[in-house]
Amino acid sequence: MIHLNNSEREIARGEECYDPWCKVRVMLDLVNQKLKLQYVPSRNLSIDESMIGMKNRVVFIQYMPNKWHARFGLKKFELCDSNEYVNHLEIYAGKELDTQHDGGQAYGVVERLMREGNVLNKGYHLYTDNFYTKPKMAEFLYNHKTLLTETIRANSKGLPQGMNQKLQVGETKFWRRYDCDMLALSFREKRIAE
Repeated sequence: MIHLNNSEREIARGEECYDPWCKVRVMLDLVNQKLKLQYVPSRNLSIDESMIGMKNRVVFIQYMPNKWHARFGLKKFELCDSNEYVNHLEIYAGKELDTQHDGGQAYGVVERLMREGNVLNKGYHLYTDNFYTKPKMAEFLYNHKTLLTETIRANSKGLPQGMNQKLQVGETKFWRRYDCDMLALSFREKRIAE
């Protein structure tokens, strides 16, 4: 039996300062520390989630139907650069154990990964999908000298009302906010089967 942490010092579930990953926290922190020491990420970064496939009987198992390779497993969030190098990773323990953030879960994940990855205020460019995208987050990153390019859901809070209207084939719309250099672009490239 290999133990990575002293079980006698574990804080019980439900108590203050409980860490769901206490059994592997030492290794997880060491891995994240070494990832940053060995490599300086390229300018283009990406944040996404992936699954470590498993069907064990633990409370942390997540179900993600759109992940074809592993629908059940441990969910992890990763900050990677364009060379596919992981700069920082975080394992998700479930909604009830996740750190709550005023901007929502996606905003909190991006903020934590960018801070822990030590890449804010350094001129990086972050790419994300529509799960992580919020205009409020774009403003936060801009204020920390980080560019953001992403897809966004039409019903996302903070977008102007005209951006979620159905467009004709070949039609485009854009909206610009000058105080934080934000540009939203909506286009329809081809006809969708209805």
